[in-house]
Amino acid sequence: MPTKIKDARNLGPKSAEWLADLGIHTLEDLEEKGVVATWKALQNFHEGANKNMLWAMMGAVMDLDWREIPIELKEQIKKELE
Repeated sequence: MPTKIKDARNLGPKSAEWLADLGIHTLEDLEEKGVVATWKALQNFHEGANKNMLWAMMGAVMDLDWREIPIELKEQIKKELE
């Protein structure tokens, strides 16, 4: 059964609302679109879509607390964003 965004780790009602604006309603939708691509798209719609949102989504997909995302992965993603 698909996991609704509002029920995912690190994400809540506001995140679910923002992601729904992009047609993303489940973790599976988020994985399919890609966390980085989704975050970039969110920035066009919501000023509050900062890197905390990026890490929250990444943690949700990985089923980790966002603070537990490996530093190496964060550094790799930061390079992709440059």
